[in-house]
Amino acid sequence: MGKWFEDWFASDLYLEVYKHRDETDALNLFKLISKTIPLKKTNLILDAACGAGRYTVLLKEKGFNVVGFDLSLPLLKTARSNYLELDNQHQFFRADLREVQLKKEI
Repeated sequence: MGKWFEDWFASDLYLEVYKHRDETDALNLFKLISKTIPLKKTNLILDAACGAGRYTVLLKEKGFNVVGFDLSLPLLKTARSNYLELDNQHQFFRADLREVQLKKEI
């Protein structure tokens, strides 16, 4: 048995409990962030703990250079299967937020 968060985020119940956190929810938060942070299309955006990929996909659809990562394999699988049209092999990767190692510098 893993740590509680590994079990919880890998659970089928996670997406059911948070089903209200949908694309509309992501768009509303994006609008709020856009009002306060001057994002440029040339910025590289890292969606840490991306879960099922709502924000990664939204930002990619808006033309941003974005990559998402998460510890949960089931959530990454959901992200990849829901968003196949985004060449998701390069949009999502597995990493632990506490120990992520990135090779690209900004």
